[in-house]
Amino acid sequence: MGIGAKELLAQIIGFVAMTLIVLSFQQKTRKGILMMQLIAEAFWVLHFGLIGAYTGMALNILGVVRCYVYANRETKKWANSETIPYIFFTLSIITGILSWTNAYSLLPMAAVCITSFVLWSKKAHIIRYFSYPGCICWLIFNIASGSYAGIVTELFNISSVTVGIIRFDIRKNRMRNMEPA
Repeated sequence: MGIGAKELLAQIIGFVAMTLIVLSFQQKTRKGILMMQLIAEAFWVLHFGLIGAYTGMALNILGVVRCYVYANRETKKWANSETIPYIFFTLSIITGILSWTNAYSLLPMAAVCITSFVLWSKKAHIIRYFSYPGCICWLIFNIASGSYAGIVTELFNISSVTVGIIRFDIRKNRMRNMEPA
């Protein structure tokens, strides 16, 4: 039994999303990370919709909105309220419940709940360090949903987060410690 055109298109769209999300962790600024993730999440909406993983699709729709709001935190007063992460946390739970398919639906819901607070941080290194739990949740969900692009994405994400931590956080601290006093 071969892969149909719809399934092939879904995986191709997923691999485009994968490329964008992996590259997001290599962005130097928080806004760069968030804008790249916003675009990637739009592609994930299409991908999950095409493979019938509706919880993943719904939570990525919410993710697009969240990335937009969070990316504007420093420039728009309305986007900087301390209640914003709590609002997205609550919306993540509601979205997860409304799009519930099976117990695996808890995983992307948990990932989005976690990242509602992680992405709120103004520090890129916090986003990198605390992205690991969400990656693990999405990895398991993708395995259960048959999202080959999603599986590869999370493996790359975990690697990309690690490389980003080494490039921007560990090396930066090491260089700072080597400077003469």
